[in-house]
Amino acid sequence: MIEKLPVKDSLKKDDFVEIITASSVITNVDSFFILDNMNTSINISGEIFAPIEEGQKLGEATYTIYGEKYTVDLVAKNSVERKPDFDLLGLISNILIIFLRVIIGFVVLVLIVRIINKIRKKKKRRAKVKRTRRYNARFHK
Repeated sequence: MIEKLPVKDSLKKDDFVEIITASSVITNVDSFFILDNMNTSINISGEIFAPIEEGQKLGEATYTIYGEKYTVDLVAKNSVERKPDFDLLGLISNILIIFLRVIIGFVVLVLIVRIINKIRKKKKRRAKVKRTRRYNARFHK
């Protein structure tokens, strides 16, 4: 394994992909070879997003040994699934929010209608009382 890198949009929140070389680098070196004479550069193409298939190329590694360059592909050792675009929990919460808003709106509407009806009934009673008083005042002196 070369490195373990985080994967964005993966099914699991903190999913990683292990990067390995696709093949080995074979060369002849003298018996006195010192690792300090070898330079390694790893090039990963940007951020890594799911889905990733096992064996998918993710970059390149270049080894320079005594001035000679050897390039090998870096591939995924494991696959990583993408999180679904359809978010069931988010959908359910949105439906519940809409449902609550409708219920609250309905309750407010019912309260407004009841208040308006009470006001109308008071006006009708007052008008009836007023008519009755006028009638009594005219005919029952």
